[in-house]
Amino acid sequence: MAEADDVPAALDSLRAVFADLGIDEHDAVEESYTDMVAYKRGV
Repeated sequence: MAEADDVPAALDSLRAVFADLGIDEHDAVEESYTDMVAYKRGV
């Protein structure tokens, strides 16, 4: 498991990969896909 001090660098790496894929920070969500689908279906 990574140390807490490694988290900022790991997040920077993820942000760089997302940027390369054309995904910006506003595209990220905190809720799960399953929860979003259930909400849309009114479940």
